[in-house]
Amino acid sequence: MKRFWDFVDERAVVRRVAFLVVLGVCVDLAMWTKGFAETSTLDGVGRGAVIAAIWAPMSWLFKGVAEMYSSFRGSKNAVVGKA
Repeated sequence: MKRFWDFVDERAVVRRVAFLVVLGVCVDLAMWTKGFAETSTLDGVGRGAVIAAIWAPMSWLFKGVAEMYSSFRGSKNAVVGKA
């Protein structure tokens, strides 16, 4: 089992999977946003408010995961918090 976890840590599997999952969610959210903007009966300000309320937390999440991925990219330790 130790060899498996060493393999996972050395190749940064968890960070890469987290990055790809969040990226996939962003793509799905972008597609939803386009559909919402085209079909919503709200006025422009209402549409903008809904889209901003959806995208603000998602962009912060993506920023955090992207920073985590890039900050540990060259690190020998794959465990978050150990540099």
